[in-house]
Amino acid sequence: MMRSLYSGVAGLRTHQTKMDVLGNNIANVNTTSFKSQSITFSDLMYQTTQTASGATATKGGVNARQIGLGAKSGAIATAIESQGATQTTNNPFDIMITGKSFFVVNNGKENLYTRDGSFYVDGAGNLAMQSNGYLVQGWVAQEDKETGAITINRNGGLSSLQIMSADNTTYSPASTTAGLYSGNIDNRDTNVTSDDGKTITLEFYDNRGYLYTGKFTLKDTDLEDAENNNIFSLQLTDIIDSDGNSIGSDLLKGVSFGKTENFDYGVNEAYEVEVGATTSTVKLLAGATAYEGVPTTGTLSDLMESSKASYAGILKTVYGIDDATIAGGTQGYSKTSEYTITENGVLTITYDEELASGKPDGYTYSSTNASSYYVNKDNSGKAYVVPNANEGTMDKIGTAIKTTLTNVFGVNPTELDSYLTSKFQYKFTADGANNDSFQIYRDPAVTKATETATSVGYLSKFYEDFEGLEAAVDSYADTLFYTYTDGNLKVYGSKTDDTGTTQVTTSTQIADVTAFNEDEVYTYTMLDNAQKVALHDMLVGTGTGRIETKIATTATTITIDGSTTDYDTNSDGSLNDTEKAAYDAALQSAKISELADYMNADANKYTNFKIESLSGTAGVLFYKTNPTYIPDTANKLYDGSPFSKTFYADENTFPSYTAQELGGVYTNTTDFSAYVLKGDEATVNDFSDELFQDVFGLDRSEYATNLLVNIAGNGTASIYQTTTFTPPANSDYAASLDADGTLKYVTTNDTVAWDNLPNSSTDSVSVKDLLQSSSGPYRGLLNSVYGITDEVAEAFGSDATYSLNNDGSITLTTGTQSIQLKFNPANGSLTTANGNSNGLVNLVFDQNVEGLEPFGFQPTTADEESERGRLTIDFSTVTNYNTSGSSTIKAVKGDKSSLNTGRMVGEMNGVNVSTDGQIFATYSNGQTKLLGQIASAEFANASGLAKEGDNLYSSTLNSGEATIQDITTDGGYMNTGVLEMSNVDLSREFTEMITTQRGFQANSRIITVSDTLLEELTNLKR
Repeated sequence: MMRSLYSGVAGLRTHQTKMDVLGNNIANVNTTSFKSQSITFSDLMYQTTQTASGATATKGGVNARQIGLGAKSGAIATAIESQGATQTTNNPFDIMITGKSFFVVNNGKENLYTRDGSFYVDGAGNLAMQSNGYLVQGWVAQEDKETGAITINRNGGLSSLQIMSADNTTYSPASTTAGLYSGNIDNRDTNVTSDDGKTITLEFYDNRGYLYTGKFTLKDTDLEDAENNNIFSLQLTDIIDSDGNSIGSDLLKGVSFGKTENFDYGVNEAYEVEVGATTSTVKLLAGATAYEGVPTTGTLSDLMESSKASYAGILKTVYGIDDATIAGGTQGYSKTSEYTITENGVLTITYDEELASGKPDGYTYSSTNASSYYVNKDNSGKAYVVPNANEGTMDKIGTAIKTTLTNVFGVNPTELDSYLTSKFQYKFTADGANNDSFQIYRDPAVTKATETATSVGYLSKFYEDFEGLEAAVDSYADTLFYTYTDGNLKVYGSKTDDTGTTQVTTSTQIADVTAFNEDEVYTYTMLDNAQKVALHDMLVGTGTGRIETKIATTATTITIDGSTTDYDTNSDGSLNDTEKAAYDAALQSAKISELADYMNADANKYTNFKIESLSGTAGVLFYKTNPTYIPDTANKLYDGSPFSKTFYADENTFPSYTAQELGGVYTNTTDFSAYVLKGDEATVNDFSDELFQDVFGLDRSEYATNLLVNIAGNGTASIYQTTTFTPPANSDYAASLDADGTLKYVTTNDTVAWDNLPNSSTDSVSVKDLLQSSSGPYRGLLNSVYGITDEVAEAFGSDATYSLNNDGSITLTTGTQSIQLKFNPANGSLTTANGNSNGLVNLVFDQNVEGLEPFGFQPTTADEESERGRLTIDFSTVTNYNTSGSSTIKAVKGDKSSLNTGRMVGEMNGVNVSTDGQIFATYSNGQTKLLGQIASAEFANASGLAKEGDNLYSSTLNSGEATIQDITTDGGYMNTGVLEMSNVDLSREFTEMITTQRGFQANSRIITVSDTLLEELTNLKR
């Protein structure tokens, strides 16, 4: 019986343990990378009451009889290799392992293992766990000092991964060591074929991270070599820093582009070169053709040294006239002067000899007149500008129009000044019948109306617009009426409308009206007491509308409506001053009261009154309503139109001409009057005395009328005559006329063509000074003596040099900053660049020149020292095809693989972790740097790991030792920005909870039933 009790207790304990496991799983349902556990039961032990017996010949065997004693916990397993779901965090240091591996962390004493990848970078820059700060273990990257390669050394043991360190926050700069030209050169590209060439830029870094731009000039030489290759020259012309400034010529001299090449050329048989110690003399041998194709007529500019013609300089060589003499103008002739040469070489120069000149004084000149003018018929040329605006306000007209109005339209200057305000307007009308008019008028803003009431105040605004209006209306006090239609203003006085009035009259009418103005309308409230008394007295009497007074007076008493007041208190029959004052006041008050009663009586109800003439005698008109005013057409105060005055141009004296009919114009700077030219003036006779005197300050009578006059662009007049000059010819030259009509000059003796020619290039004399296109003393020497055209010479670059050999031949050397690109004419591919078939050319920065040390390749070993300062440029991909006249050639830093581009210094701006756990830093200069690799650990029996809390595990004897390796070794990988969630399955846990609950209930029932049985057994003794 006791065994069942113990079995029940054992069952309760094991199910309680299972509930503990289930509770732990559910508690960690949201724990990062938590691995769920499960428990299995095993039977505890058995009591054998009978052992088993074997079978005999007569009976069978009997099984053993065993009674179990309950259950125990068999094993608690962890689903450690079951992958949890993914939770996105977007935190770059949140890392999830996919696979069977573990992160390795260190707590300062030992390595522990975790699947929890919620990491961060601590204050020391180390990668650590967020929950406890344990440092993540891995391998640190190492840089090969010789090659610069950065690799992971997995043989060096694990260590903490310090991501943010002083070494990692910046990425060192590096110089550009390679450049790449690509694209196409089109022979028809006008930029390439021009004298200036096409500019191509190449950016590159120095070793300190500064960016520079090399400027190269590409030119088509129009040449072919012996293999018929098309030749282009490419020259480094400048290097610009990041601020847009040139590094300067001194530093630029320390930069070489490619290797120099030498070419020898022999002397033309017509020349002899006498080579001296430092300088040489070039002679043209007798009988040699010095010049040919010389035109017999032309301008001196064709024969000057600066001319582009093949016979340039003949004027100096044969006739002794140099360019400076012509430019100075001291001899009278200029480069535009015409010449003729006879067939035997006699030169005659025809030029204009200036006798006098005059600059405009107080006048400006325009050769392209844009205005029309009224021009005086007296042939003086005096003119006044025709107004170019048809209408406007007078304050806007300029001085030129004012001058025209006073001189052509006859407007008095003083009168004109009075019109020059914005209140006056004008209208200009050009009449084809020579009757141009200029109207000055006022256009008042009077509202159009017919017999409209107004006031003097309103009309006063138009006093200046209507002559006489002020005098007509200014003193009129009453309402006015006006009519304004079709520009005509009529102003009338006003009168009251007497409709509905009551006339107070008698045969004698009203005698005394001195207290009032006749025809003025009054109201009762307008009257003072004296006027009220006066009106009362005028109305007292008999007759229609009169006041029948109830006031009776004596010298001492006043009786009002039967009530008498005696003011003589002493009864002496006379009033003293005080009594008189009281008497007068009482009488006045009575009259005022009686007047008020009269006007307000129901039969009257008068509102206004006025005194006017009734049948020739003054009477009173009373109004029962307020009177209105109507026009008094019989009283017209004003009738007139706004100011207007028209002036007419005196075109009999000043006919008008359009701009197209005139030539240049001299305009007076003060009043803007003018002198105009007809455009065909050629001699003194074509100009007037007035124009010569007023404009130029010249007396025309001093010059012959047939002398020529030239007007320069600035208006200066030159008086000149045609002159000829024949200079002597050099006897060393003989001229003859060729069949084509041009002249040929042949030397009669050996003549010095060029003297003091330096034997080699100097700072002042270089190959470019020997070209046909130059302008110096050695112009054309290369072509004449050695047959080297400008196109050939330009192929050597503008920095090319020369040297004279002992036999007089010349050696041309390509410039230290120029190379030649040669292309196969058959397929357009690059043949050589600077003689190299691989297309590689070195841009070398002399490291001995201060300021050029950081440029180009910077060696780290002695074997590389020969490459110091070198930037290798690859031209192998450049082609020479037809691209519709537009070249696409360009240059970029770096080689074909985009390596060796160089870089500026970079600031760390990001860190990322690759799937194999390698940690890379990214920098602002576009570079990335390997910082290290997160290690992973695997176990032979990961389920044998011991849980240490904080999502950590430690190795045990049963887990085996950790195998530290690259996570990708067994196919695993890492993801960033995500975490591994718990692998707890709630549905399974709740199901297990139910079965556990039922098992616990059943075991508890064993105990209660066993207890009941024991209780029954105990009761037997009773």
